[in-house]
Amino acid sequence: MIIKTDTPAVKNALQELHDILVKHGSAFHPDLALCFENGNFFTEMTSPCPSGHDIINIPHELLLPTDELHFSFKEDALTISPDMDKVTKEHVEIAKAFIKGLNAADKVKQYKEHCLWLKAKATPEIMAPFIEMRTPHPLLQERINYIQDLDGAKSDEDFACWSFMNTRILGQRDGEQNTLKNRCLPIGDLANHHAHSIKFIFKKNQDGTNIFAILNHQPKIASSECFVSYGVYDAMDMLFTYDYVDEDTPFVRSMPINITLDDLGTINILAYPNIPLDENIPEHLKDLQTFMPHISSGENIVEFTHLMIPTGFAPDSMRRILHEGVKAFINGRKDDAYIIQLTYQLEKAIIDTNIKHYKDALIHFEKTDADEKLKQCLTHLAEVQLNKLYKYEYNPSFFESNQAPQSLEAVNA
Repeated sequence: MIIKTDTPAVKNALQELHDILVKHGSAFHPDLALCFENGNFFTEMTSPCPSGHDIINIPHELLLPTDELHFSFKEDALTISPDMDKVTKEHVEIAKAFIKGLNAADKVKQYKEHCLWLKAKATPEIMAPFIEMRTPHPLLQERINYIQDLDGAKSDEDFACWSFMNTRILGQRDGEQNTLKNRCLPIGDLANHHAHSIKFIFKKNQDGTNIFAILNHQPKIASSECFVSYGVYDAMDMLFTYDYVDEDTPFVRSMPINITLDDLGTINILAYPNIPLDENIPEHLKDLQTFMPHISSGENIVEFTHLMIPTGFAPDSMRRILHEGVKAFINGRKDDAYIIQLTYQLEKAIIDTNIKHYKDALIHFEKTDADEKLKQCLTHLAEVQLNKLYKYEYNPSFFESNQAPQSLEAVNA
C-alpha cells in the first residue's frame, strides 16, 4: 500500500494506522494509495485493477465501537475516553492511531467551519422549507432539536462531535439479537461517496473470518480515485448528513405528500431514509430493490415510506412503484384502466408538488436574514433539485390505457 500526502504528520499517522491494522489481520491491495491533499482524504489505485476487486479487508472485530469509545472534542481535537469493560486493547490502539490522523489533518476545525447545522443554529428558520421535506427520524430530529434549542438538545461542542462522528460510521448488526451498533471504519472511511459506486460489504474470508471489505470501483472515467456508496441518498440527504450538495445523485427524494381521492381514501407518501426491505419484493419489481419503499395498505389508505424521483437513471422506477401501491390501494374497487390513469395523475401531482416547494424555498432563502454562505449553500441545493425535477421523463404510453379517474387533489402533509 502507498501513502501520498502533502502533510508529513498525516503520512506518519496513516502509516501507523495501516501497520496496526495489518498486524491484527487486515489486508490492503499493494497498489492502493491513501491520499491527503489540500485538506481532503481520498483513495486511489496507482495501477489498473479490475472493478469489484477487493482493495481493503478489515476483520469485523477491528471496527471501532464508537459508543463505547466515547469520542469527544477537546477544543479542535478529537479524543476518546474508552470504557475498557466494553472495548478491547486493539480497539483502543486502533482508535488512537485513527484520531491521530484526523487531528493531524485538522479535520475537527475544518468540520466546525463547514457544518450546516452549526451555521443554522443562529437562524433556525432558514431551514424550515427543507425540514418540511423530510419525515423526521431520530438522526434528523437530533439535528432539529439542536438548531431549535429544544429540551434535551446537545451543547454546541457535543453536537459538533456527534455530527462529525456520524459522517464516519455505519450501522453493523451484532449477535443473535440482530441489534444495530455504530461502528467506525478505520482507513475505510477515507474513501469518498459516489452515487453510482459500490456499497461497503460484509463477507466471510476463506478461513471463516468475518470481513468488512471495500471493492475497487472508479466511476469517474478520467480518474483513478476509488469511491464507495454510503447509501441511497439524494442531494438533500447528503447535505443534511455530510455537509455537501452531491450534484451527481440521479434522483430526488420526494417530500411528504398526502393525496386524497374522491370516495376512495388517502395515499400517504412519507420521506424517510431508505429502509432495507425485510419482506420479499415482487418478482416484477426486483430490479428496483435500491429504490423500493415499504408499501403498507389498509382500508381506504396506502402508505409509502419514501419515493425516489428518478432523473435519467431507471426513469420508470417511480411510476412502477406507484402503480404497485395504487393496485393495493384500489383493491378491486376499480378496473385496471383506472389504476393506470390514476398512476399517471399521481406521478404528475408528486412532481408538481415538489417543484412548487423548492421554488417557494428559494423565495424563503432570499427573504431570510442568515449567514450568507449558508444561504448560498441552501439556494444551490434547491436549484440542483429543481433542475433534476424539471428533467423528469413522463411517458404517457408506458401503460396502455385511456380511462381517466375521478378528480385528484394533492395537499402537502
